[in-house]
Amino acid sequence: MGKTDKLQFDKEGYGLDYPYATHWFIEIAPHDPFYYKHPYILYVYPCTSKATSDTNHSLEIIYAGQLHEVMKALKHGR
Repeated sequence: MGKTDKLQFDKEGYGLDYPYATHWFIEIAPHDPFYYKHPYILYVYPCTSKATSDTNHSLEIIYAGQLHEVMKALKHGR
């Protein structure tokens, strides 16, 4: 989590809920297209430098689509 991310994170009030957050953990999760229209989703979790968290709730879904689309979005920092 860079300085700009941390400032915005705190400005939006998340710093109170996640005071330990110094890094982002990104998860690429497969989903059954029957229940969700996109087969893969990128989730973002605030965490410590050791990738630990007091919660397993994602902060944001940043992209959804086919695996090659998700990987491209991750590579380009979407």
